[in-house]
Amino acid sequence: MKNTLEKKSSIKNGIKRMVFIGASFIIETTLIVLLFTSLYNYAEVISIIMRVLGVITILYIYGQPKTSAMKMPWIILILALPAFGIALFLTIGINASPRLLSRNFLDINRQVMSHVPDNDECADKLKRDNRIAYGISNYVKNNSGFPVYENSGVKYFSQATDGLDAIIEDLKKAEKFIFMEYFAIENSDTWKRVEKVLVEKASEGVEVRVFYDDIGSIGFVNLDFSKHLNSLGIKCKVFNPCVVGWKLILNHRDHRKITIIDGKIAYTGGFNLANEYFGVTHPYGEWKDTGIRIEGTPVNSYTAAFLAMWNFDRKKLVTVDPETDIKPYLTYDENLKAIEGKVEDASEVSIVETVEDTSEVSTAETAEDKLRSGYIHPYADTPLDHENLGEEIYISIINQAQEYCYFITPYLIVTDEMLHALRLAAKRGVDVRIITPGIPDKKVVYRLTRSYYSALIKSGVRIYEWTPGFCHAKVCVSDDKLATCGTINLDYRSLYHNFEDGCLMIEVDAIKDIKADFDNTFEESKEVTGLPKYNRKTDISIIDRILRLFAEFL
Repeated sequence: MKNTLEKKSSIKNGIKRMVFIGASFIIETTLIVLLFTSLYNYAEVISIIMRVLGVITILYIYGQPKTSAMKMPWIILILALPAFGIALFLTIGINASPRLLSRNFLDINRQVMSHVPDNDECADKLKRDNRIAYGISNYVKNNSGFPVYENSGVKYFSQATDGLDAIIEDLKKAEKFIFMEYFAIENSDTWKRVEKVLVEKASEGVEVRVFYDDIGSIGFVNLDFSKHLNSLGIKCKVFNPCVVGWKLILNHRDHRKITIIDGKIAYTGGFNLANEYFGVTHPYGEWKDTGIRIEGTPVNSYTAAFLAMWNFDRKKLVTVDPETDIKPYLTYDENLKAIEGKVEDASEVSIVETVEDTSEVSTAETAEDKLRSGYIHPYADTPLDHENLGEEIYISIINQAQEYCYFITPYLIVTDEMLHALRLAAKRGVDVRIITPGIPDKKVVYRLTRSYYSALIKSGVRIYEWTPGFCHAKVCVSDDKLATCGTINLDYRSLYHNFEDGCLMIEVDAIKDIKADFDNTFEESKEVTGLPKYNRKTDISIIDRILRLFAEFL
């Protein structure tokens, strides 16, 4: 099938919403026709009324605490087509994050996060070690609640197939519980490999939960898939059930990709559990995706994020019992207490006692140094708190870059603030590079992505297109010191509308592997040195300008 998951999931948000938007457009058209015919004598009065309503709506939009790139499309649309623009804004814009919905999620998130230790001692140590990185980490902690940890083991996978193989091997070792939260699941070859292990573990008494986004999985599974998993002993819930009706929450999607095993191991990255991500099918040439494996106490952050989503009810407030619903799943690895300053460091004593055996000393020091090296800060982003966590982390990394800052993203549809940060960094002399797909999955989005090339290239940003196919990875690395890996694309939907997750890495060994992967990917890519034919005379074509008006909805 010549479609990707994202393309298949690009459906309308309910029959009623479709009818309402269509009716609004018809009303707008009818009004224009009537103004030139039977309502000609009342044209001035009607025009004044529409202008007043338009001004009121525009003032409301202008006063919202949003980036200008999110406001201007609405303002322009309302100025051009008042009736249609106002109706569309009332349908999608103003109701994108209903207060009731936000209240319910933020309340359950608060309940769960209150049981995740602050880990302030680690934050203080980071402040002493790296003041710049501490600033970014402190922002994450203050605005999401997720704490920073000393590196307890993070492994980077430059290929999705390696990540999947590692996940399956770790799933086989599960003893207590398995949590899996994914944007898309395809009930085919790849999922069958995972499902087989999950069924075996469930039969052994391991608690297995699967949580997936219905819009992300539409076209691959139906609601019977959830019933099927439950019949196999796997607890399953569906986020955003796509049914006929007025579903305001449908603009928000659970785009996260998380696997948690016993609270000790976690995986995240760009790949969903579908065939195309692992080369089983090739709808757009080769597929480039990446991920990371984390072990130790940092897994608590992903466990907490999963539990908040699992217990979230959009219709009502939910109160969970911490003793049964939260605490049993949050773990603390006793072997890491010395690393996090909870107890005295006993490893040094061991090294001194065996000083005569130099090989053992070397081995012990190497293992300890590797365990101690750097910090990791897992986090989850929600569109319901009106804090653009993912975008702010990216911008902070760009602003702090001194030598280089590299991105790989499937889509490049950014706000003026992000665009300014990228261009300014390049003007400061930072080597800024962005890798985008060589083969697109959506032609319109691909054209919109390319529309940003001109301004970036003129400022010194280097753009590469990965010629073998479609790159779906979401990775950033800077100065061999900072990196992120997770689910957050450089587009409006990831930065503003979706539930996302990621991991900020600070001076950890895995950053070397990420940098090496970028170097290899650059070799496989073609640098964009000129502008598209339709875009040579101006910075951006008329068609591109129109497309950007609707970028928020793509």
